Order: sequence, then C-alpha cells, then structure tokens
Amino acid sequence: MLVLVVYDIADDRRRTGLSDFLEGYGRRVQESVFECFLSLNEMQKLHHKDQAAGKVTRR
Repeated sequence: MLVLVVYDIADDRRRTGLSDFLEGYGRRVQESVFECFLSLNEMQKLHHKDQAAGKVTRR
C-alpha cells in the first residue's frame, strides 16, 4: 500500500534517525515527507519505530 509519512520533530537526533529509517522504505518528497510502498508488516515496523519519535496516523 502507498503510505504518506509526514512528520514534524524538533529533536535533531530523533528526526535524523527517522529520516534515515524511512529512506530505506521510500522516497523523500520534501524535507519531512516520504512516499513509501509498505506491506502491512512493514507498516507495523514503522509504527513501532516511530513511537519513539512521534506519532503515526493512518488515514
């Protein structure tokens, strides 16, 4: 499924960690926006990883 990941994280370390992680799953569209094609398992992995850095909202 196509997933749009958008984030606004003030902490540089967390933001860099999340963007490095996302680069393995999709392409950067803007500075804090990624388009990713993810399976359900990958989506769950992203959700768990992102809990430390912010909030994932599925729409």
